[in-house]
Amino acid sequence: MLNESEISVVGRDPSGVPEQRPTIGDENMPNNLAAEYRKSADQCCRKAEASTNNSDAAYWLSISEIWLKLAQETEPHCTRGSPVV
Repeated sequence: MLNESEISVVGRDPSGVPEQRPTIGDENMPNNLAAEYRKSADQCCRKAEASTNNSDAAYWLSISEIWLKLAQETEPHCTRGSPVV
């Protein structure tokens, strides 16, 4: 089972206030957003590897896939369907 410390509220800063995130194509979107998403995906993969039961591992891997999809969608040089190299 997941520990409460492993569950974070996406889109909120530590004070609980909703975070204003730039949208795809927004001129304020940081250039390294895709890299941050990939970093989050990697962290989820590590949690999956460290999981002691299959249910938790599957959960973390599914979250990792979501982060990777977000990374692909935020890269302006990629088009849908083309592989990321």
